[in-house]
Amino acid sequence: MTQVPLAQAGTSVKMTNVRWQIMFFIFLIQVLNYLDRVNISVAAPLIQKEFGFSPVELGVIFSSYTWGNLVGQIPGGALAQMFGARKLYVIAILFWSAVLAATTLAKTVTAFVSFRVAFGFFEGMVWPIAAVVAASWFPKSERSRAMSLQSNGMVVGLAIAPPFITMLMLRYGWRTAFFISALLGVVWTFFWLYIMREKPDQHPRVNSAELAHISENEPAARKEAAEKPLSFMAAMKIVLKKPSLYAVCISNFSLVWTLFTYTNWLPLYLQHERGFTISSSSYVAMLPFLFSMITIPCGGIVADWLYKKTGNLKLSRKLTIVAGLLAGGILMVPAALASNQMTGVVTLALGYSLIMFILGPQWAVPTEVGGSKAAGHACGVVQVLSGIAGIVAPLFMGYVVQVTGHYTIGVIVAGAVAVIGAICFPILYRGEKDHYRELAA
Repeated sequence: MTQVPLAQAGTSVKMTNVRWQIMFFIFLIQVLNYLDRVNISVAAPLIQKEFGFSPVELGVIFSSYTWGNLVGQIPGGALAQMFGARKLYVIAILFWSAVLAATTLAKTVTAFVSFRVAFGFFEGMVWPIAAVVAASWFPKSERSRAMSLQSNGMVVGLAIAPPFITMLMLRYGWRTAFFISALLGVVWTFFWLYIMREKPDQHPRVNSAELAHISENEPAARKEAAEKPLSFMAAMKIVLKKPSLYAVCISNFSLVWTLFTYTNWLPLYLQHERGFTISSSSYVAMLPFLFSMITIPCGGIVADWLYKKTGNLKLSRKLTIVAGLLAGGILMVPAALASNQMTGVVTLALGYSLIMFILGPQWAVPTEVGGSKAAGHACGVVQVLSGIAGIVAPLFMGYVVQVTGHYTIGVIVAGAVAVIGAICFPILYRGEKDHYRELAA
């Protein structure tokens, strides 16, 4: 382990910010993650026309991504704890890029489903790995903002995808769009290997001031975390008994229901329900994600500000998460029922972005429940349990469209799920009572 010398007494050392550079590259991987993920929904009109898939069959293809995604979550967290985030990010993105490119060979529902399951498996590792990095590289007072930054990559990717993929597929075909997206991930790996180290004290550009800041208020725990990691079963035993973990499972279930409903169905909703063309819908589809680029970092900033202002971590998490889910969920009703085209779209975009407001404070919780030794396991559990929504929501919307010919019920149900999450979260969340105590483990 590389030791970084401490500054001499009485000297002032300007703190480096390597941790934020690393989180910026995790932000970029999230951009690519969601750009690659949403390719198929943007290309859905062309794929549906080429192969004659029904709405239910499209729903199955959309949903199948989540089957693999859930399977990859806990292994991703456990492997990141064992072998490190630096290596595992590279493995995950190289494999999912290869599978994405191979999806262009699919011609049947079964083939598309098979490729999407494999693709989802490797993409499923991303969030647990990010939690491991946040737990190792950021103090408690910055984790909401850190997770907000990486979470914002999600909506940036979703915002870029409609115009970018539409442009490529209208000019060169949907298969070329898939190939280009896959290539971007391969390029990212070279930069990641250059910038990343597993621990702050192993990085040559991290100075003593940044090391002290990262270990703020928990130097003993940081020292303990550098020792042998917990076994898989020991880590799972710690995180599974924490009620706060299940509070996040519920809030994230609500968020994932909204996310997968619109990630998969928004282009078709805009074209069939709101009357936009393929070309115009590619730009209108950016609105929910553009709004979320503002609300997601605001969620992290507000949560960390409340914590610093009140010293009450439990209150800061509760207020931001409940407010986002409740306000966003309620707005889905007028969004679904609005008769004016743009009023409905803008209201939906605002409701969506308010639900995404919770991402930073929400994903700070697994890093605190699991600590630097089990954050990946905690994040994996949350993703698996809440990811059920990612399977059900696309199927539900496909069924609604096929039976009713409209999307209205699906939009209202997404809002109702968010409101239920807002009610349930504060019942289970216990704040610092459920934090992992490394020295006692």
